[in-house]
Amino acid sequence: MKSEYQKWIQKYPGDIFRKCKEVSIEMQGVFPELRIAKGLVQIIENSQWYQHQWLVDLEGAIVDPTANQWVGIIGYREIKEEDPKPIGKCMNCGGWVFSDTKSGTSMACSPECYNTIVNDMF
Repeated sequence: MKSEYQKWIQKYPGDIFRKCKEVSIEMQGVFPELRIAKGLVQIIENSQWYQHQWLVDLEGAIVDPTANQWVGIIGYREIKEEDPKPIGKCMNCGGWVFSDTKSGTSMACSPECYNTIVNDMF
């Protein structure tokens, strides 16, 4: 990440907690070459995925002005307009269920979780 982006993030005077949309829009106003990305972020604290917004530079590198709201980030999953959208949470593991899920249902994120749910019912 460019040092000018790092400096802006380090000196940001406002609150960053649960403010990813607002802060990324504000940072893009200062650095218009950055592109806003929307999707999910997986965090170290519990390995769960959360809705998030961040920025991407011209080389495709992630510039996340609110990353410090978590202990650490495992990964990002950008969801573009044409991508499957999250439609709910898995009743087994709590992970996101997407509209193209392989489980064939909106209650499970995978065939494995679906089988666990069904087996627990009987």
